[in-house]
Amino acid sequence: MAFTGYRAYGRVDAIGGEYAQTVFVQFQFLPIIPKGSVWVTAHHGAFAIPLHKRSIAAAYLRWWAPTIAVLALAAPLAIAVPLVVALATASAWAWTWRSRRGALAQRRSVFNRLAFGTRCEPEWMSVDQRARLLRSLTAHWDRLGTPGTPRDIARDGAADAHEAVIAYGVLKLRALESGTRADREAAERVLLGAHAPRTSREIADPAELFATLAAAAERPVAPDLDPPRGSDAGPLASPQVESPLAEASNLIAGGSLLAVAALVLGWVAWRSPLFPPEAYAIITALIFVLVGGGGVIAAMGVMGRRRAMRAQDELDARDPDDLSFN
Repeated sequence: MAFTGYRAYGRVDAIGGEYAQTVFVQFQFLPIIPKGSVWVTAHHGAFAIPLHKRSIAAAYLRWWAPTIAVLALAAPLAIAVPLVVALATASAWAWTWRSRRGALAQRRSVFNRLAFGTRCEPEWMSVDQRARLLRSLTAHWDRLGTPGTPRDIARDGAADAHEAVIAYGVLKLRALESGTRADREAAERVLLGAHAPRTSREIADPAELFATLAAAAERPVAPDLDPPRGSDAGPLASPQVESPLAEASNLIAGGSLLAVAALVLGWVAWRSPLFPPEAYAIITALIFVLVGGGGVIAAMGVMGRRRAMRAQDELDARDPDDLSFN
């Protein structure tokens, strides 16, 4: 029986409950042809982005590399061993792309969330999406009535969170639009709070300012970007958007299934006369890797489920009126 259709693969760059993934034409649950990439937000579904190269590469490496590795076991030992090792390494490497880590990545995602309504990097958006965001942020900057320009904020520091976020957004988008190095560096200075030590303006402490921004970034804010919809959206009209709790449950189920399937396949392979005697050592090693990988995935799901439940409890306990960032 053949299974075909559309399916989302290649989840990468996850941070703050948001991530990129690509919808593929699939055959027997293997990704074949990418149809389009989407950025999934934490509260407002998903919006289409240009094809995300890392997501596409991750989908192929995560699914096709193990499949080819299993088929390679039928080859002579001298060919099978290095091929299986290389494919297993490539597949494992692709799984490290699943999320963005580190204090700088978290800080950048907070600024993106408040400036653009999403933690998606503007480099991954379309030109039209960035242009619409730049017009909106420029108008917002004008309404603030702040003396000077966003570059002045980068040099002297921001008086409050609004100034910092809007200045960062304008500078970041202008740098992408024109390729101006000065705007790119100015955006980074705003992001890091690396302003000049002397200024005549009363400015906010960078640490306190970021704490305010990080708290405000947890509030649901719809991005000013069109989601994929309508007849032209095709499979992107309803990408598989999962809550963190559902994602964790899927990891537990998927990891457990992988471990059980590996054990069953190993038992079948050991009883099969199709493989040469020297291949059984590789089969045994591969089964141990798959079982261990399944255990790791299931453990990630258990930890993710705990984090999701803890985050939900914190969100339920939070006063919805304690922050306002509009």
